[in-house]
Amino acid sequence: MGSPTDEQRTTNNRERFDAIRENKTLAEVNPGNTVSLPNGPTNLARAIAILQQVGWVTLKPGTDPIRASERDIDANPHKLKLIQLEAAQLPRSLDDVDYAFVNGNFALAAGLKLTTALALEKIPDYCMNLLAVKTPTSASRSSRTSKKPTSRPSSSR
Repeated sequence: MGSPTDEQRTTNNRERFDAIRENKTLAEVNPGNTVSLPNGPTNLARAIAILQQVGWVTLKPGTDPIRASERDIDANPHKLKLIQLEAAQLPRSLDDVDYAFVNGNFALAAGLKLTTALALEKIPDYCMNLLAVKTPTSASRSSRTSKKPTSRPSSSR
């Protein structure tokens, strides 16, 4: 089985987050390169985790990866300039920055190919999206097992 297609990558139960820069590699990072990141707290933490994953920064010991922010960066050996932008603007920032961390849905909407991403997020289980659907079968089963609601005493005023 070959590499997943862009469509397969976005239809799984975890949204990919990609490090993108066409015609570059992660090894080509230079001191002072600019990197655009999403400005929302959740996606910013995910982007910072990828920065650590690729070895561009290290986080302070004990940092919760779900809540990481720029303040949690312990070392930035390449002296990267981190620029926070609205997530939907990240693909458009590629002309102005050296690297961008782009959510898969925004990358696809901008016509970027996820198969050319320089790095893909290693998604931990705590980022998994769960979908629960109530089916007619489960609805009838729960109504048989649920207790009738108790009535509240009326208050007199």
